[in-house]
Amino acid sequence: MIGNPGGPPSATLLPSSSPRIHVRVPAARLLVLLGTLFVASLAAAALALVVARHAGRLDDAERELRTLDLLLAGETERSFQSVRLVLDGVAARLAASGEMTSGTVARRASTKAMHQELRARLSGLPQLEAVTIVAADGRIANYSREWPVRYWNLSDRSYFRAMIERTPDAPYISEPLVDRFTKQPTVYLVRRLSGPDGSFAGIVIGAIRLNYFNRFYETLRLLPGEFIALRRPGGDLITAFPNEGSSDPHLASSGPADAAASGNVPGVRREEPTAADGSSRPRLVATTITHDFSIQVAVGRDEKTLLAGWRSEAWAIGVAVALVGLLTASLLWAILRRWHALELVAIASTERAEAVLARRDVEGALLQAQKMDALGQLAGGIAHDFNNMLAVVSGCLEMLRHRLGSSEDGIGRCLDRSEEAVRRATSLTTRLLSFARKEPARHVAIEVNPVISGIVDLLTRTLGGGVTVDVFLGGDLSDTRGDVSQLENAILNLSVNARDAMPDGGAISITTANVDLEREDPRAPDLDAGRFVQISVSDGGTGMSPETAARIFEPFFTTKGAGKGTGLGLSQVFAFARDAGGTVRVETAVGRGTTFHLYLPTCSQHSVRSAAGA
Repeated sequence: MIGNPGGPPSATLLPSSSPRIHVRVPAARLLVLLGTLFVASLAAAALALVVARHAGRLDDAERELRTLDLLLAGETERSFQSVRLVLDGVAARLAASGEMTSGTVARRASTKAMHQELRARLSGLPQLEAVTIVAADGRIANYSREWPVRYWNLSDRSYFRAMIERTPDAPYISEPLVDRFTKQPTVYLVRRLSGPDGSFAGIVIGAIRLNYFNRFYETLRLLPGEFIALRRPGGDLITAFPNEGSSDPHLASSGPADAAASGNVPGVRREEPTAADGSSRPRLVATTITHDFSIQVAVGRDEKTLLAGWRSEAWAIGVAVALVGLLTASLLWAILRRWHALELVAIASTERAEAVLARRDVEGALLQAQKMDALGQLAGGIAHDFNNMLAVVSGCLEMLRHRLGSSEDGIGRCLDRSEEAVRRATSLTTRLLSFARKEPARHVAIEVNPVISGIVDLLTRTLGGGVTVDVFLGGDLSDTRGDVSQLENAILNLSVNARDAMPDGGAISITTANVDLEREDPRAPDLDAGRFVQISVSDGGTGMSPETAARIFEPFFTTKGAGKGTGLGLSQVFAFARDAGGTVRVETAVGRGTTFHLYLPTCSQHSVRSAAGA
């Protein structure tokens, strides 16, 4: 029987009859699989929704915090700016009375008219508790709360010492203090008074009520877990709302060290401060620094509060998915129980049908084998008869040469060509017998380059004048093992096919090279790793469609017209490559030509494979 033990690379050489019954997943398993996929898809969609809602909630919270922080920063800036204008007005009033020195400030400020003016300037500024004028020696010269002023000296205050070296245009914000009169938390905005030469002449102080900010923050109706904090440029806390004491994590992390750690960078960031009890309370904090006073305004919200609604949604979605899963499982169980009874009948019917069809397939395969065996016997018989006729012709040619001798050069050349033709015909019958499996292949070491060089003239004569053959032989080409006649026949078959693909003539390229293939190499995935001899035959012809290329190695498949091809040429090529331990691959596209690559193992590869088999 003519066949191919390895099978072609892209199609089965001898396709069996089309199966009538396909292997299928049992209906019960398929139903369970579909139910599982449905529940898994629903769970994945629910998870994606929960994650998206989580990210969306964080984004919304960041926008809300950023907007609120910008509004509070603007309000804080306006509150301090209003106090600064009052202090600038007092300084301008003192400067309008004449040149300011350390002595004149104390004298001009120590009047009842100035006291009344200071009280008048408090009108309409609820955040401003009092205004104080302090002379250069630290003594209070005037005070909006009382007249006459009692003797107090503020030269030991940190804000007084800080203003001695400060420029007039740079206001100073003190640390929070408890006011002596009101006993309430207060922060002081201080302005320097300078003489014409820049000498220190005193200060003007505006006492700002911190309760003013807290009362304003109360109107915002913050959610539990939200807070607002104001810090000085150095990072010290001015005020925080709600102020629950030093144990609150907002206050515990609001000192200069915390400000340095956060970098006082405006924007929204995530923090994880540690409370007094050691617990961590992650939060989102939006920070803005005011333009004129560099006050850091922070608005924060605990993630627990921020994500409370999201957690409720996540639980609701999870419960819904779980209920749907339970409902689906119950429904599948009921269907499967019903299906089980029907499945027994279906199995019996299927087994009977499969037995009938299996017998039909076996009969078809046997018929195909008998037909191919008959064809092989016919081919072998024809080859033997043709060999007998060639023997007669060969004997006659030898008798003619003996009688004529070498007296006639022209006749001698004719005899040489005739004898060469007889040898070629004998070689062809040998290949036909090998194809018919009547004669075993003779595997010997082959030097590929000399074999190809030796058949170039035969190719040129066989292909005709409209086709040129270009040969590019690789250097240091390794030897391979196989049947020399079959190798010559393979190259001849590929060249003839290339010529037929170029009806208007053209060039055929034959190249050889050593190639190293990896395991499952894309060029030849069915071969083991190692070194191979690559023989490529290329043409610039019409090319083939993917459908045609998938069948080219099938016996008796041909695209040529009736009487123009047997369909055995490429099948022989593939059988030769497989018999030699290699393979053949084709690269083609319609209108772009075709290239066949023969991969034959080197002699060393044969040795390795033989050792592995032993």
